[in-house]
Amino acid sequence: MLKKKKNKSIGKIFEGFLKLVLTLVLLIIVYFLVEGNIKLFYKNREVNNRYREFKTELEKVEKKNEELNKLFYQASQQEYIEKVIREKGLYKKPGEEVVVIEEE
Repeated sequence: MLKKKKNKSIGKIFEGFLKLVLTLVLLIIVYFLVEGNIKLFYKNREVNNRYREFKTELEKVEKKNEELNKLFYQASQQEYIEKVIREKGLYKKPGEEVVVIEEE
């Protein structure tokens, strides 16, 4: 009878120890999972901030590109080319006279 009680108390101690070890292992696993999620959260936030910065920069570059395309189109037009070289005194239309004003 005494042996049965002793075996039961050892079994309960072992069972309690096993539960404690399993609980600790689960807590350690949960800790590492939570830590990993926190790191991923901050990394994700950093990547999103950089994405917004790049998107803003891309919009600026696209706007500048559009302006340059308009200027290129304008500069490639024959009338604009004539206007520029006429303003510089390098070209005149038939019937026009070139006037040069010299600074003293």
